[in-house]
Amino acid sequence: MNSLSLSAVTVALVTLLPTAFAELCEIKFEESLRWRRHPDDCSSAYICLLGRVATYVCPEDFVIGSDDVTCVLRGSESDDCSSLENIALLDVPIKELKTDETCKKGERSPDENNCAKFSECITLPDGNTTLVPQECPYPQLFDVQTGKCEDYKDVECLVGQEIPKSPCDYVAEQCTSSHCVPCNIRFPSCVGLPDGMNPWAGREWSPYYVVCEEERVIVQDQCESEKEPQVFHPKDRNCVEYDPTKMFG
Repeated sequence: MNSLSLSAVTVALVTLLPTAFAELCEIKFEESLRWRRHPDDCSSAYICLLGRVATYVCPEDFVIGSDDVTCVLRGSESDDCSSLENIALLDVPIKELKTDETCKKGERSPDENNCAKFSECITLPDGNTTLVPQECPYPQLFDVQTGKCEDYKDVECLVGQEIPKSPCDYVAEQCTSSHCVPCNIRFPSCVGLPDGMNPWAGREWSPYYVVCEEERVIVQDQCESEKEPQVFHPKDRNCVEYDPTKMFG
């Protein structure tokens, strides 16, 4: 027998890798919850889950076939591993992905503490199910009624849940490596600011500003002019011509 259905294969390893693989997920995955063959190791496959990667490994002497869901005998006609494009992957810590046989595939449940987070039940290659953490894209929140991420204006969060407002309140924007530019440098915050144009905290008297609505970042932009350079006036809250004598006296 030259192939094994993954539903009948004993999974040797199921792990969850950090957000360092998020870029790879964006490049290689058209669907977020779909197993794919590992680009750097033909004996394993992986799936993107909230910017992280869960992986499993075929038994010894087997590799993932071209259908991404079958373990085939290494060196057999079904083994097309040699045609794969190799992608260099980072050496990062690994966290075990636990199974939860009580959930049903596709079920979603809200996070008790955060209105933007929820858990989704997916099926693992060995037939077991597991709850994986998910997060809505900024600035959406998870709606318990619809079971989907919705516009924050249309969501009524549960009692006791934190309601994230700043981009940096979302896990997806947090740094996971030493080479990452801190979130508060990459993104402004509108918490405590009025609606409309506001100065970008930490970049005052520069061209950069933020447009806020209900303490959410709607637009981050910069002043532009075809003539004289402009900066954003933090008190007048608009773009003005760059003139140090007028700005600072």
